[in-house]
Parts: sequence; structure tokens; C-alpha cells
Amino acid sequence: MQEHMDEIEAEFSSLHNQDNRDELEGKNKSRHIISIFLYLCFMIVPALIFTAIAPLLKNSDFVFKDYSASQIGAELAATEIDSLYFVNENYYQTFKKEYESFLVKVYQDGDYAIYTNSYASIYTVEDFSYENNKLIGIKQETLDAILSGERTKWGNNKDILIVVPKDDAAPIYTNSAIFNPLTLIDGQRMATSDFSNLFSFVLYIGFTLIMYFVMKPSLKLDLPGFKSEKPIIANRILSGIVTIFAINIVTNIITTIISTIAAVPNDISQNQLSINRSLNSPWMILMVLTAVCLAPIIEELVFRKAFFGLIKNPKIALVVSSIVFGLIHMTTEIGEGNFLVVFITGLGYIAGGISLGLVYMSNKKNIYYPIVVHAAYNLIGMLLQIFMR
Repeated sequence: MQEHMDEIEAEFSSLHNQDNRDELEGKNKSRHIISIFLYLCFMIVPALIFTAIAPLLKNSDFVFKDYSASQIGAELAATEIDSLYFVNENYYQTFKKEYESFLVKVYQDGDYAIYTNSYASIYTVEDFSYENNKLIGIKQETLDAILSGERTKWGNNKDILIVVPKDDAAPIYTNSAIFNPLTLIDGQRMATSDFSNLFSFVLYIGFTLIMYFVMKPSLKLDLPGFKSEKPIIANRILSGIVTIFAINIVTNIITTIISTIAAVPNDISQNQLSINRSLNSPWMILMVLTAVCLAPIIEELVFRKAFFGLIKNPKIALVVSSIVFGLIHMTTEIGEGNFLVVFITGLGYIAGGISLGLVYMSNKKNIYYPIVVHAAYNLIGMLLQIFMR
């Protein structure tokens, strides 16, 4: 009997503690607003800081480097997944290693080759040849149609981006009907990828510290509850990871169906492509640390703690925070103005936001659970990307 009474008392004590936490959390609304404002600033400030310090570092070989037209072309082809990159193989071999995970050769014409992006969704059997399910190259009739100007879009309805370096333009392009000297890519001096990765990492550390001090009361408020649940923490975290993967699988099926019906490509996002590029660099560890240790803290404090703290209705908070979470990861696609592509590609991020929101709600709005689940999910994704490339 006494044991039963103790269980009832513990249950009511838990509810009472939750009420106290909600009441105390309500006093942090100004901090929630500040955190969202700071997050928006973080999307703009890095570019402003770099613009300010760039003139002071213009002579540093670590910060800036002179890139040839062929290198700039390869960089563009690696980031623009619908591109067709013409390059002299002799030039390309000097920097091939940096791009071999992102560019695939689809045509050879003497000393010149044509490459496409390996992450693109352009590889239909109508336009490309296969042997034993292995890509052989672009079909001659497809290439002829492109060079004659008859074809301007891939089979997935995306515009074909022709990328040709100015330092040694391929004759197959210069002798074609679509040749335009004004579109040739020129060389330029630009920030090195090494500096960009280090610069981004340092800014993330600084911003994480700022967010920590702004949201410190909320973190302190949730910590005792997290510590008191040590026996079940692992189970709850595992449950959260399973939830996010399950929802993502369902979302992938839905987006595949929608993209097929609407004839809109379900391409990799620019955000994910940028991460993949960083994982292929010598500074890979910085991207791993950012994605696993820093980004989850920042994003969960903003999209879960701040949004749920400001929006009283949890269901509305879940929807709003998840949509904003998805759109924030699709800024490049939004800028391009193709909102159907934004919707289809962004569904995965919105689903991720919903998953983490459900983890937050199901664990008494304790921010430590979605932070750990988010970090674990990113870590698994990073490891898969590293070992399967």
C-alpha cells in the first residue's frame, strides 16, 4: 500500500515539477526572441566579417589562391548538379583528386572530356548509356541535340548548365551552334577551401558560446531533469533516433512519389552537397565537429526551445518550427525561385524538424534529448557518407 502511495506521490511530484519548469521557462521569452534574432544574424554576419577582413588578408596564400579557369569550372560543376563540364584532361588531372567524388566522366573527345555531377538526377536511360547497370556515358544523340541547341533541359526538366573554361575551351563546344564566348569561365583569385572551412568552424564556436550564454537559464532548468533520468536516457535517445530515421524513410517514399507525379527532380539540397564537399577535404574533422557538436546545440535551442517557448500551443509550435527549420536549410533553392523544387527537396528537412520536435515534446520539453538525438543522427549520416563514398 505504502509503495503504491509512493508511486502516486512521485507521479504528482513529476507533474508539479513540470509545471514549475513551464512557469520558469515562461520568464525566458525575451531570451527566446533574442536567440531567434541572433540565429538570423548568423546567416548574414559571416559574409560581412569576411568582406571586412578580406583586404587585410589578400596576400596570404592560406586565405586566397589563384585558381585557373579549369579549376573554377570544376568547382562550379561540383556545386551546380545540372551542369555539363567541358575540360582539357591534361589540366583536369592536376586537380582531379579534389573532385573525383563529385564529377563523373561521360564523354571523351581527344584531349578533352565532358563531366557531369555524380549527385544529379539526370541519368535517364534515354540520355545516358549503361552496361550491367554501370554508367558508360552520355549518348551521342543527346550530346548532339544539346550542342545544336535543340535540347536545353535534362530529362528531369532541369536547365542544362554548360560550363567551359576560358583557358582552353573544348573545340567540340567552340565549333557548336551554342558557342558563346561571353559564357566562358575565367580564372580568379578566391578564398581557399581550407580557410573557408576553418573560418566557418571558428564562427560556429563563437556563435555556440553566444547562444549558450543567452539560453543558459533554459539549459540550467532542464539539466536536473535530464540527470535524474540516467537509467532511461539511453532508451529515450535510441527511441528518438529510431523515430527520426523512420519518419525520414516515410518522407523519402512520399517525395519520390510526388516528384514522379509532378515531374520535378528530387535532387540533393545545396546544403547537403556543401557538407559532402567539406567531408571530402583535408579539414573534414572540422565539418564533423560542427555537424555533431555545434550545430545541434544551436539549432535545438532555436527551433525547439525558443519556438516552443514563444508559441503556447505545442502542435502549432511543432508545425511552425519544423517548416522554418526546413526552409532555413533550403535558402539557396529558395533564392533560385523554383518553389516546387523547394517543397519536394525541403520535405526531408521539415520531416527532420517534426521528428526532433516530437522528441522534445515526448520528453517533457527537455532540450537535452533533441540535442543528443540530433547530434547522433548527424554523426550516423556523416559516418555513412565517409565510409560509403
